[in-house]
Amino acid sequence: MKTLKIVSLLMFAGLFFACNHTDKRIIKYVESVCPNSSDTCRIDLRKVLKVDYDCMYLFGEFTQPDEISSVMGIAYSSNKTIADSERRIILLKNNQIVYEDDFHIRFMDFEEITERVDTIRKNSYYLVHYSPYYLVSKDLDANYYLTEISKNKQFYRRIDYDSDKGYTFEEVTK
Repeated sequence: MKTLKIVSLLMFAGLFFACNHTDKRIIKYVESVCPNSSDTCRIDLRKVLKVDYDCMYLFGEFTQPDEISSVMGIAYSSNKTIADSERRIILLKNNQIVYEDDFHIRFMDFEEITERVDTIRKNSYYLVHYSPYYLVSKDLDANYYLTEISKNKQFYRRIDYDSDKGYTFEEVTK
């Protein structure tokens, strides 16, 4: 009987936290503050996720912990694999992890732009954003799409992947 209660409590906790992933939090926030969800809406990701940060990393599916550590330049260990069709968002403040979550890209994703191109790890799927401000829009399939807001800043858009050469980027000025 005691074991059944513990298992039930763990299942409830798992369901509760599973419903609170970054994508669901952003979508819920946007739907609550943007009266017409078909319009583009401006958000501050710090406000949405209730965490202060100065750098955001987005890693693609199957990225390994040692690769994440190498990209961020800080110690990182995790035994959780980034699943197929998911991204891992890691927010840093003064090179310390202040937020980490995996989210499914089925309903929401970030634009394929980055503020930094790594010439050493060309085969690593990751994006770097320093600004917490985003424009959120909804596409025809009712998926949310986040675009970082910055004026007169150089960005790089991922345009292609070749297994021998890695990712290629084009420069974009916003």
